[in-house]
Amino acid sequence: MDSIESTTLSLLLERGRITPEKAKVLLTMLEELRAMGVETDLKALLINKRILQAEEAEEVYQEARRILKKVSSSGDGFPPLPTYSSLYTPDSDHLVEEAKKYGFDSSVEVLGESNELDFQKELGEEVYQRTVQERDTVGHFSKYRLLGELGRGGMAKIFEVWDGDLRRHLAMKVLNPKYCRSARARQRFIAEAQAMAQLQHPNIIPVHEIGQTPQNAPYFTMDIVRGHTLDEVTKHLLAGDEDFKKLYPRRRILQIFLKICEGVAYAHSKGVIHRDLKPQNIMVGAFGQVYIMDWGLAKFLKSNPTSGVWTDKQENAWMTQEGAVVGTPSYMAPEQARGEIEKVDERSDVYSLGAILFEMLTWQPPFQASTVEQAYQLVLQGKTPYAEDFNLSPSPIGRELCAIIAKAMSKSRNVRYPAVVALKNDVNRFLNGEAIQAMPETPWKRSWRYLSKNRTFFFLLLIVLAFWALYTWMSREQMELETSFQKARQVADLWKLSLDSSLVSKRWKDLISTLPSSLRPWAWTHRARFYFRRGELKLAAQDLQRALEGDVVEASSVFLLHRIYLYCGNLQRAARVLEDYRSVFSEGWQSYLEAWRHYIQKDYSKAWFYFRRSVSSGVVSPQWGHSLLAFLRLSALSTGASGVDWRSVFEQVEQDLGKAERVSKRRIPLYYVAKALLVSSKARLDSGEKRRKRLFEAIGYITRAMEAVVRNGYFYYLRGRIYQSLQTLEGVRKAREDFQLALRYLYANQELRKKVRSELGNW
Repeated sequence: MDSIESTTLSLLLERGRITPEKAKVLLTMLEELRAMGVETDLKALLINKRILQAEEAEEVYQEARRILKKVSSSGDGFPPLPTYSSLYTPDSDHLVEEAKKYGFDSSVEVLGESNELDFQKELGEEVYQRTVQERDTVGHFSKYRLLGELGRGGMAKIFEVWDGDLRRHLAMKVLNPKYCRSARARQRFIAEAQAMAQLQHPNIIPVHEIGQTPQNAPYFTMDIVRGHTLDEVTKHLLAGDEDFKKLYPRRRILQIFLKICEGVAYAHSKGVIHRDLKPQNIMVGAFGQVYIMDWGLAKFLKSNPTSGVWTDKQENAWMTQEGAVVGTPSYMAPEQARGEIEKVDERSDVYSLGAILFEMLTWQPPFQASTVEQAYQLVLQGKTPYAEDFNLSPSPIGRELCAIIAKAMSKSRNVRYPAVVALKNDVNRFLNGEAIQAMPETPWKRSWRYLSKNRTFFFLLLIVLAFWALYTWMSREQMELETSFQKARQVADLWKLSLDSSLVSKRWKDLISTLPSSLRPWAWTHRARFYFRRGELKLAAQDLQRALEGDVVEASSVFLLHRIYLYCGNLQRAARVLEDYRSVFSEGWQSYLEAWRHYIQKDYSKAWFYFRRSVSSGVVSPQWGHSLLAFLRLSALSTGASGVDWRSVFEQVEQDLGKAERVSKRRIPLYYVAKALLVSSKARLDSGEKRRKRLFEAIGYITRAMEAVVRNGYFYYLRGRIYQSLQTLEGVRKAREDFQLALRYLYANQELRKKVRSELGNW
């Protein structure tokens, strides 16, 4: 950024037109856009972001030019106008106070004897003598001029300073004065500087000098980093900032993660474990730089001065007592959270990197808690979260990346990647379209990957064969029909792609518009399957209704619409759609259709008979048939059918569910719904603790169903009723939340919608 732009930002800060945080975002965004080859300037960015009108922007620029001209004529060689740090410390009084506090405005003073000896001991004799010599010959601390504060932590502050000798901007980290009397704090601070200085890697900030202020506070200087922390990047992405979405697409996010891995792997090769890896400690620069910050909690594995990193206080300052816990809970490995210091090694940092990757892709931390104690409990006892289930970004993460995160964040150290290099290699394989270590490939997947790598050859071969076949066997009309059919096949395969819903929907719409009318119902049916899988039941039903209006009606389309109404809790409508399209079903389906006809007429004995026949004849799968039979038995029981023995029905339902369990290990959502209704119905006959346990068991089953069919209003309603049965304040609160979500997602069930409104009205 040039002087005119820096001056303009300062004027806007002074006038209160922008906040320091907004100024920082504008500054970094400008650098990133230029790094990407976009020709722009601050004036255009201010106008584009609607911060200033065009006339206002020109006025501020003119005033900035006048100020620069005046400064230039004064002959002052020191950069006169805002620095990067002024975005953090706009209060000049505060800046003066900080300068006096740390001795920036004082000449070099003679150190007190006791402090001088302490510092000599902490630095070591050789380093101390070199520091004294430099201070005496160069002027040492007096060559720095304070420009502003860049940040602060629990024990230190980071300032932006001007190095008058080499005429450059630097970052200076200074130990907080209140910790200067603590020998352990001083030792750890100095050890951090010595460690960073020896970790010479592009992703670790280089340290230039270590010394002591006139007020006896140790400090060290390093390169200044201009950019965003990963934490800021994810927050902007979550807030929907379109500029950040353009600057940080999924592939760049993963490339940034690879650079983090490279820096950490280098530190591990030198025997250093970071122990506090988190998004707040990762800086991303405008030109692709990635820096790992804050090595103050690092642990040294046993090493020697020739093969690894070594500090003068290797044994004292860097060995944490057994049982002590250091780090940030949400990104901390379980062994680190338990204070098992001897077990903290490279795999502990692998866990933290997995947690960082989780947040980079989902836009939220893996564990969120209101207190530190709760965070520790989640890390130690909670289940490792599956990234896709917590994804707040519009793009699916995919099974491969979820598997990489799960392996890196495993509770067991032996299951994790043995080293950061292995984690980095797996992410690299994913980016290159290769098989990953975290998820072994099936033969089908291996074949598909081979075809993908050689898709050009196979695509050309396919074209040649297609043209040969078309030329030989088809007329011109047949060729047009085949082309349309190929387009329809593309539509049918879209749901398999890992794309966000809006993009897939647009692709569907574009392709369907090019298909002949004869193929559109078929395409609508396949798009309905995509929506059904995503839990968008309303959109799926609308597409199926369009498909059923065509000249050719498929039984599979009718059955899918029947299932949608069933999952909406509207049994009447589920039965009616089968009756309306009875003619499209083959002879074998008649037993299933008869079962539903008798069920609606409340002739349950015949309904159960025909349902069992449809399963035994193989018309419907045993898993679906037995689960459906159990669900309908309980639904009939809930309507208050007269002369029904509850216990007898429970036995029959248990038999049906047992058969469903025996035929397949796979469980469909309807099975879990039936299981939840059975357990909750049994709870009515119990009391006390036994009743409470049954209700919580039922809640667990219905939640499993909700994981398979998301955004289902009927399932939210069922779970809300079970929570309500707990008859506790917490149960009532959760029931109300589920009823509100049920009202939001309910479809094709007005009667149930009225019930939900009535329940909410009672509160």
